[in-house]
Amino acid sequence: MLPHQIEQIRLAFGLGDALAEAQRITIASQHQLWRLKTTQGYFVIKHFNLQRGTPEQFLWSEQLATTFASHGVPALTALSGSDGPLYQANGITAMVYPWIDGEIVPPSLLQPERVRQIGRLLALMHTSKLPLPPLPQAEPTSSSNPLIGDEWLQLAQKIAEQSSPLAKEFQKRLPDLLAWSKPCGSVQVTSGEKVYSHRDLGWANIIWRDSSHPVLIDWEMAGLVDPGEVVIIAAGWSGMMGDAQEATFIAFLKGYREGGGILRIPARVLLEGWLCDILCNLRLHLHLYLSEQQEMETRENSLHAMLYILKSFPAAMSLLDQWAHLADEIIGTA
Repeated sequence: MLPHQIEQIRLAFGLGDALAEAQRITIASQHQLWRLKTTQGYFVIKHFNLQRGTPEQFLWSEQLATTFASHGVPALTALSGSDGPLYQANGITAMVYPWIDGEIVPPSLLQPERVRQIGRLLALMHTSKLPLPPLPQAEPTSSSNPLIGDEWLQLAQKIAEQSSPLAKEFQKRLPDLLAWSKPCGSVQVTSGEKVYSHRDLGWANIIWRDSSHPVLIDWEMAGLVDPGEVVIIAAGWSGMMGDAQEATFIAFLKGYREGGGILRIPARVLLEGWLCDILCNLRLHLHLYLSEQQEMETRENSLHAMLYILKSFPAAMSLLDQWAHLADEIIGTA
């Protein structure tokens, strides 16, 4: 954003007099973030990327966060300006939030009780019977094509022809990719129930004011989801695709159960579906990478992401049965 655009937002939200130029926050985000210091304190301006959603969706997710916040979920909610929380002018779509003093902490550095607390908060969202706003449009359905063995073979050939840094690792994992892909076409991950949720509850979307006061941020992906997401979130928090921490997995699920959450679909089905989604993402990254339709920096990021998946997937598969059993044991299959 340009300085005069930030100035217009400051005036529209009555944020006080600026004490310094707004600073771009350089963290991984789908949207632009700016930190503004004024006579009234510190604020964050989120300039939305309209390729990641519509103004109606952003406004709806803010209404959902506000509703949850009024019923005990520590959600970060936007300030209201002269026309409500959503600012739209001069080609800018944005919201303004109070700055939160705190830190974002990786799960490996969190005590079990803090992990359990997030599990309880997820259960609070899943079990809520609140007067929630209607969705602005129907939820999108998955359009992923089944994983086909021949496609992996074709990709392996193209990778070899381009002398890609992926070639050695991909060839090494090719037999596994062919085997892992076989069951993906038949995995049905749904209990038939839908609940409202944050839908992006990774540890990077939680600011800890202190050891017992988390704040949930970045609600743009919020919406309806199968409550079985708890197992996938717990697996992500626990490094199933990397440095696996079983104690974190157990703590998250125990917190969810303490909050009244119950699993209504076998955990193995949920984890298989998640791992199949990861393979589908790998395939998508590969097609984009080989077509050279990405900028250099994006290609490099894709390369690192693909190498990480290829190296980490065997360990995740080896934990599948054990962690599925733990999940079924802790939060039960109704």
